[in-house]
Amino acid sequence: MPLLRRRSGLSGRERSRLRKHLDELIEEREDQLRELGGIALDMHRRDEVEVNVLEGRAEEITETEEEIQLLQIGLEQGIGVEELQKMAIARREARAAPED
Repeated sequence: MPLLRRRSGLSGRERSRLRKHLDELIEEREDQLRELGGIALDMHRRDEVEVNVLEGRAEEITETEEEIQLLQIGLEQGIGVEELQKMAIARREARAAPED
């Protein structure tokens, strides 16, 4: 075994799938941001700002960004899909829990 071999819990195939999904999500986030900007500009032009629409789109972008962050962590730390899914569920539950 080479001394400098990278230790990871991910197989090459799984790492490749995660990287591909990460790239797709980054592209999706860019599309979402462009769309949100277009919607905001259109609302401004019509002088009819619908805050609930903007908030809804912003929430979608936030969810995409959170998934991007998890995938980056998974790739950096060699965490597999099952564990990442558990982390995502825990984050959603923590966000949904009422604050005291």
